[in-house]
Amino acid sequence: MKKSIVFYIVIFIFIAAAAVFFVMVKPGAAFDTVPAIRLNLLVQYFFIAVILSFSGMILQTLLANPLAEPYILGVSGGSGLGSVVAVFLSVAPLILFRTVFAAAGGVAVGLLILLFSGRRNGFSIGVAVLAGVGFNSFASAGIVLLQNLMRPNDFRSSISWLLGNIDYITLPELAVLGFGALPPLLFLLICGKELDIYLSGDEMASAVGVDTQRLKTVGFIAVSLSAAVGVSIAGMIGFIGLIVPHIVKMLLRPTHRESAAPLALTGFLILLIAGILSKILVPGTILPLGAMTSLIGAPFFVYLLVTRFPRS
Repeated sequence: MKKSIVFYIVIFIFIAAAAVFFVMVKPGAAFDTVPAIRLNLLVQYFFIAVILSFSGMILQTLLANPLAEPYILGVSGGSGLGSVVAVFLSVAPLILFRTVFAAAGGVAVGLLILLFSGRRNGFSIGVAVLAGVGFNSFASAGIVLLQNLMRPNDFRSSISWLLGNIDYITLPELAVLGFGALPPLLFLLICGKELDIYLSGDEMASAVGVDTQRLKTVGFIAVSLSAAVGVSIAGMIGFIGLIVPHIVKMLLRPTHRESAAPLALTGFLILLIAGILSKILVPGTILPLGAMTSLIGAPFFVYLLVTRFPRS
């Protein structure tokens, strides 16, 4: 039996078990008992997993860096700052405007980085990363400053959201989240062969006719837009974009086009496990989802550091 078939059988079994447990686990709030709301949450988990996993795969290829993930671009920082501004201004309804402000902040940072990274010879991914680090630092400072000026209830609300939190959202918001997952998916499917060639290096890819500048520019835009939408709705959920591509590559070694389904399913499973942990670790309390993904992802991050960057 082919390795890929075994993978799909096993992953579907685990996802089914995790989804059933997720639906049956004692909810942290009364409204969670409504089946339609549970289904809403499961769909959100899937879309967020697609956004983070696909974006991580794209960045690790384009940056030639096994530790790259979506938040390296600074878009998450801009989205986080936008959401905190909405909370600070007490705009109502908060859920709507927090999403709008966060998306606006993320897209604005993405456009600014794209502008700053333009060079005569094309788009510089190195400059984009450095600009992202700078914007993330600026956003972190702005978030801390605004949080110190907030009322206690607003402060707790902003902390909970920034650490990652998937709550019930309306169907239009769910549709927006679904559309947000499309850019990295389409990029993987359309530019998959070029990404496979790009793995051999920028110069080698250019020598065989791949427009590497266009590839990097389009990939950066796809990840930026997608990450902005994801952060605007679910907050900052780290490590999924880092660990899922590595798990898929270690298990299957697929091409970029072939990696789409395994990435989505593996990310969905890990995010479901994190969601279950957030509900059962402390009875009666739902812990931040981002904290749970960090608990799962941090040991894997250390493993990557030890194996990919061994001491000489």
